[in-house]
Amino acid sequence: MTTTIARRGLFALAVLAAAVVAVGCGSDGPGHSCKTEAHLIDTTGSTAPYRGGWPVELTKSAYETLRDGDRFVASTFTSGGGTVDWVVDRDGCESGETRRRRQAQWAARTTAGIAKDLAALTRSRTRGGSDPLAALEAASKLPDLAVVRIWSDLVVQDDGVDLSRPVPPARIDRLADRWAPRLEGLDGVRVVALHAGRGVDSDVAIRQSERLLRTVLNQAGATLEWQPVLRGSTTATATPTPTPPRAQAAQGPPSCIHPRGIQPISFSATRYPSIRAHALAAQARGWTRTLVLNREGSDARRERLLQNVPTRDGLDRDEYPPAVGRGRGAGLMAGTDPLGWRADVRYVPSAENRSHGARLGIKLRRFCDGTRFRYVFY
Repeated sequence: MTTTIARRGLFALAVLAAAVVAVGCGSDGPGHSCKTEAHLIDTTGSTAPYRGGWPVELTKSAYETLRDGDRFVASTFTSGGGTVDWVVDRDGCESGETRRRRQAQWAARTTAGIAKDLAALTRSRTRGGSDPLAALEAASKLPDLAVVRIWSDLVVQDDGVDLSRPVPPARIDRLADRWAPRLEGLDGVRVVALHAGRGVDSDVAIRQSERLLRTVLNQAGATLEWQPVLRGSTTATATPTPTPPRAQAAQGPPSCIHPRGIQPISFSATRYPSIRAHALAAQARGWTRTLVLNREGSDARRERLLQNVPTRDGLDRDEYPPAVGRGRGAGLMAGTDPLGWRADVRYVPSAENRSHGARLGIKLRRFCDGTRFRYVFY
């Protein structure tokens, strides 16, 4: 069987190599910004029955990535951290080729050299559950990461939770909140979930895993393309989950939760240093740390506050408290017409402010108006 799998991979490579002659010779090779594509392969027993075709698919992906002048890495993963080691690692940006056809020829030769290694990865078998979140965390540390493909049934059975059984939605959301800061290295990355639900006889299991992955990747700023094979999935086809623009922060969700206590809304201090500095300075001047979610009227509050603050090239006018977090509650109702329009304003880099605004909208999306929250920087 080992020989058969290897031969299938090499046959697929031969088909790809034959297509090299059709590649134009007049265009440059990898003279572009090199990106990384990572492949995470679930080697638990639940995926063993249908891994036979994976070497062919992996070989094709490796060839296409290297042909385009990008880096291809692959690793198995199982339960917990420390199981990802990128045993297959080839960089198309280091081929030295400057012509597209020669780059394709180099990619074909290089992929032939790793075909057996890719087949060996898919033949691995380990016991226990799979932990795609820990695997994604390992991938998030790769430089210039653009795409992560997860080869798995995608049923999370680790980190103290088993989603193969019914779990309260609030528990899934708490797990997502705990993981999102650890996955912020995936900001802007496309995550493709392959074979989701395959071999799983429970629609509940795949629905819950999809909810968790969508929630945590949304908060991290990544997009998810989910390829389900069970009718229980909320998406029948692979659908990207976009990062909402700042304006969407003012829209309430169709359904929401009313949590008790003050909700910590976490952000990276290294990614948002100007936002953090402004929040701390505003609090030192007397503005409250505890904010109250109040979507209605946020645009009018922002417009009134900024109407006499001139714009500057490359800078945005950041507000603290944010428009969506003032207008109701103690210390948040300064100014009338509209109520609570007053706030502290500081110029910050535009890209940082807009990224923070989008992330704030994502993190607040599941909460109802009236929810108390605070900025927390880690």
